[in-house]
Amino acid sequence: MMIKALAPGMRRGCSWVWLSIVLAGLIGFDSPVLAQATPKTKAAAEPAKKAAAPAQDAAKKGENAKGESDKAEEDAPEDGAPEAKEGAEIFKDPQAEEALKVFKTVPGLRPATPQLIAEIRRMAAGESRVDNDAIHRFVQGEAYELTQRANINAIIKEGTQGVAARAIQKASDELIDALNTARLAKNTAFLGAYIPALVETLPKLLDNNLIARTEAAIILGQTGSRDTLPIFLKQLKDGKQTVQVKIWALRGIANVVNGGVQVSNIQAAEAINAAKAISDFLNDEANDFWFLQMRGLEALGSMRQAAMTTGLQKAEMATTAMKFLSNPNARPEVRAAAAWALGMMQVNPATGRYNFPLVAYNTGRLTAELGETVNASFKLNPTRSSYLTGLLVAPIYQTFNGVDGARESGLLHAPALGEARGFVSRVADLASSVARSSVELVRAPNGQIADRQKDLGERVAALKDYLDKNPPKDFHLVPGGPEFRGQQAQVADAPADKGKMAGANGGR
Repeated sequence: MMIKALAPGMRRGCSWVWLSIVLAGLIGFDSPVLAQATPKTKAAAEPAKKAAAPAQDAAKKGENAKGESDKAEEDAPEDGAPEAKEGAEIFKDPQAEEALKVFKTVPGLRPATPQLIAEIRRMAAGESRVDNDAIHRFVQGEAYELTQRANINAIIKEGTQGVAARAIQKASDELIDALNTARLAKNTAFLGAYIPALVETLPKLLDNNLIARTEAAIILGQTGSRDTLPIFLKQLKDGKQTVQVKIWALRGIANVVNGGVQVSNIQAAEAINAAKAISDFLNDEANDFWFLQMRGLEALGSMRQAAMTTGLQKAEMATTAMKFLSNPNARPEVRAAAAWALGMMQVNPATGRYNFPLVAYNTGRLTAELGETVNASFKLNPTRSSYLTGLLVAPIYQTFNGVDGARESGLLHAPALGEARGFVSRVADLASSVARSSVELVRAPNGQIADRQKDLGERVAALKDYLDKNPPKDFHLVPGGPEFRGQQAQVADAPADKGKMAGANGGR
């Protein structure tokens, strides 16, 4: 899914750069406005560096954006918390500071022996028979390491150096490696015993110390188990839970349905209830951190539900996404995720008069704004241009064309599109031309830059001209719902704020 192009992979347990940031009660991102990467924020700065290149090739086939973010994370230095430098965006989570003070002993946990760890490695690889008891003892043993005060204090006092501090990293790596090894070996027998053991034990850590709960959320988020769905939804409703856990709860929810590709993994009622909970979460002004909103919209789109069964005419979940797409003050990443979510949603024909042209129109406006910024910032800030190009060729492309394997995803594949098809198709073509021209610009050798910029300018102008001449006849997504007349955003000068919603009528 596009999240691989937009954010660090954090594949192996907790990224230790991320952990250092979280320990300070902060989540840091290098702002692509200035794109000043600093070594200490390399993993967190990934959104500003690696977005465009892997996404460009994926867009040609309409595939999910895949990248090198996992490798970048592993290569990131492990030298402490981020420094506040020019171009850096810092978000402080007050709940993180409180969570650092929490130390709870989980009954029944005891260390795993080296022999048991070695046995689990062989078991995951399919080299020995599956032993449920050994698996449970292994999971409990690694959870023991994650909750030990000495291990946690070693990280707080010494950073990630030292034997005690490395015990946390080792435990996380062992838990993740067993999962990945079994998947690589297609060892379904092991996974059938191992994932339930993780789901049974790790939720007990979600109200523990900041480090333990963060690690537990990351590992649970990668299981893809439908049994994690109620666990994660509970975290979203917990006002005392940390932002980092909620980010991974949202990602974990999306993983349960493989980014919307396998929404059939859960019952329709579960998908609807989850989408409603995510929609409520996004509408809560307390959850106004842009990265959290982006993850929330990805999870919302992954559920593929536009409306509650009892409120088809309201299209409640689609209306939530539309608020973010049409909000000129929201971050471009958030607006692009909102467009993607709307493209993923399956609209019941019984909804009636669902305004597909309004979705296409606002996505087209966002595309034009991004194209203009790619062009305007290229000479002074090519990193920002590459980053924004990543949004054009991944989430926005998929808004119109869908995601491989996700049936009827993408506006162009919506069965209820009807007579709106001509307009949506034309906007999609013009948006694709802007994306292609942006890719050609960011890849252009020096001698071709002027021509590429001229071409991009012309393609953006063509898209804007078409939208200006063909505005929606109605700015309501559904009859009786709010009106969305979001003003054109100034993406190039957009502040790195939390992306609060400015109002119910499309952000005005």
